Amino acid sequence: MRSLENSVMEMRHHFIYGRDNSLREKQLREIDVNNPIVLDQNRPMGVYLDTIGFPNLKSDIKDLDKNMLDMLANEYLSFVIWDNLLNKFRNDIDVEKEQARIKKFIEKMNKFGGSKAKTIDEYAKSIKDSRDAFLEAYIKYIQTGEIIPFIEKLDVPFMMIELSIKKFKEMLNNGAFFAVIADSKGKLPSCSCRAINNLVCSRINGDISMNVVTDPDNWMTYYAQNGQIAEYVHDYGVIELDGSLNEQIKRLKKSYVNKED
Repeated sequence: MRSLENSVMEMRHHFIYGRDNSLREKQLREIDVNNPIVLDQNRPMGVYLDTIGFPNLKSDIKDLDKNMLDMLANEYLSFVIWDNLLNKFRNDIDVEKEQARIKKFIEKMNKFGGSKAKTIDEYAKSIKDSRDAFLEAYIKYIQTGEIIPFIEKLDVPFMMIELSIKKFKEMLNNGAFFAVIADSKGKLPSCSCRAINNLVCSRINGDISMNVVTDPDNWMTYYAQNGQIAEYVHDYGVIELDGSLNEQIKRLKKSYVNKED
């Protein structure tokens, strides 16, 4: 039987089903530690995310714009992934030693991203600020139904994650991929599930493989933002940490039979 780490660190998307507990998190964080960001070699790298989507807030506002929610969720997810990758890079790599390649990378990112950063720390702060701004905008929209202008105030207003990852890999001189371990703690709003499903449905696993970790009861939808549904076998593999998936399937079958009766 393949180990959890070997399964996660392969070039395909996964849904990993298991109950949210300390053991689950410990196992996933170990995969992150065991697969650091590396330079000048084609070796897959793991990154653990303990925050992957918006909080699941109730709203008294009717007719919230689904397209607006999807835009906010998509950008927020991209900034969360990018923020975590930059933090891991600064932890795993001797930044002072690699100033020459980092400087070239920052200059490239500034040209198409809008940042005026001169150092990796300044650039990382801009990304974190954008991440937090999209979260704040979502909470405000859910509470009031209003979007207060904020994008024009950001150093990096939008995150083109696929292009950014390619530039990042060029700087690392590493042709492998990032195994993103997206640990979903509790239920996410449907807009965040759709944003994550977008990546699962896409063919970007050569650069990012999404490993979505969730209690099966908590995943609200397998549809992406364009209405496409993530298809098992074609789009993702399944990893089971415990019997929670089988238990959910049994409950669903029982509910279906009772309805038929």
